[in-house]
Amino acid sequence: MDIGKKLDIIDIERAAKVSGSRFNYLKGEAALLEFALVQYAFSVLTDENILKEIIEKNKLDVAVKPFVPVVPPVLIKPGPMERMARLEPREERYHIPTDDIYLVGSAEHTLGAMHMDECCKKKIFP
Repeated sequence: MDIGKKLDIIDIERAAKVSGSRFNYLKGEAALLEFALVQYAFSVLTDENILKEIIEKNKLDVAVKPFVPVVPPVLIKPGPMERMARLEPREERYHIPTDDIYLVGSAEHTLGAMHMDECCKKKIFP
C-alpha cells in the first residue's frame, strides 16, 4: 500500500470519502495491471489448448471445457426477479416504475435467469 500511495497509483483516502472504508481507486499503471491480469486469466480459461496442457501436465481427470465469459444485463423484469427469489422485500430494491424494471444487486440475478423456460436438448449428466 505504501508503495502504491508513493507512486500515486492507489488512492485510499479519496475512495474512503466517496465509498467508505475498504475501498480504493486504482490509477494509471495499477489500473492497467488489473486489466492485464484479467485479460491473462481470460486468455487461459477460454483457450481449450492451454487448458488441455494444464490438465495433462498436472495429471488431472477433468473435462476440457473452456470458460464462456458473459456480461449480463444489470436490469431485470419483476417476473424473473421473483422466480430467482430475489424480488422481496421490494422496498429494498431499486425500481424504475416507468419501465417496471429492477436494478440487480449482483450478476446471479440475471445469469440465473438466463436460460429460464428453456428445455435441455442434450443430457448434461450421463
